Amino acid sequence: MSYLAVKKPRHCVISLGFACPLKCKMCFMWRVKDEQNNLTLEEWKNFIEELRSFLDYSIEINILGGEPLLKEYIFELISFIRGRNFRSSMATNGFLINAESAKKITESGLNTLGISLDSLNEEIHDYLRGVKGVYRKATTAIELIHNCKSECKIDILTIIMGENLDDIVKLADWANSDKRIASINFMAIMKPHCADLGNHWYDHQDHNFLWPRDSQKANEVIDQLIARKKQEYKITNPVSQLGIFKLYFEDPSRFVRQKRCNFDEAVLNVSANGNIYLCWEMEPIGNIKNDNLSEVWNCAKAIEVREKIRDCKRNCEPMINCYYGD
Repeated sequence: MSYLAVKKPRHCVISLGFACPLKCKMCFMWRVKDEQNNLTLEEWKNFIEELRSFLDYSIEINILGGEPLLKEYIFELISFIRGRNFRSSMATNGFLINAESAKKITESGLNTLGISLDSLNEEIHDYLRGVKGVYRKATTAIELIHNCKSECKIDILTIIMGENLDDIVKLADWANSDKRIASINFMAIMKPHCADLGNHWYDHQDHNFLWPRDSQKANEVIDQLIARKKQEYKITNPVSQLGIFKLYFEDPSRFVRQKRCNFDEAVLNVSANGNIYLCWEMEPIGNIKNDNLSEVWNCAKAIEVREKIRDCKRNCEPMINCYYGD
């Protein structure tokens, strides 16, 4: 692979840490002790400056946690990103959003706020998210952000699971009819984050309730989403991705990827401690604390990891969800 053949990233994901106030059934980040060497605000700013120098175009920077709103510098960081002519999006469970923080979110210049909502049934959502009251917090957050009358768009983030299969179409209909909501994005349930369960995690006795056991019912639900997508509902998933969900739920071990992985060039991932990844499942190619971004992007380690990515035959779940490309 030649130096000139490597394209620059078209998207950037930054993870601010593992800490989270919830205890979600599909994510175990809350069990992980947050790292002590997480980046400071100044280090994140230095990275954003370097990214601005590296790129001659604007991209979106997606801010993740844990729960990003636990970081005291989050609003200043978003404003800094906006000031460097990058778009920004942030995923939150909504639990920490009150009138004050909603105002700060919208004033920071955030373009899109993704709020997790897995059911319109309060008991089901609270159960899946592991903390009582999170449903009301999330729905209140939607109203608070909307009342700020800013340009920040609200995107609903919903995971399709066995426990909420009856609620998926209802969520699509609600989001489409609610003027406060800009879009809704569906994800297929994956192996719980930070869980060492192996590839057949869905057969594990403590987690098999997350998997849609009735694949025929799952297909029917997704077919209804596809029909609504074709009716121009606010569903962000392309029809082709929803079709992949059907194959995945029928047999999660089946190789459903339609094309080679695009992690090698499309996305720049940076962890809370500054490690730079092309793929989260492979070794880092550098660290923003010590390495120059433009040099790292084309270094020998990056070439080595890109070769591994291009040869990878894993049925990678992120390729079905967040990094899907049709």
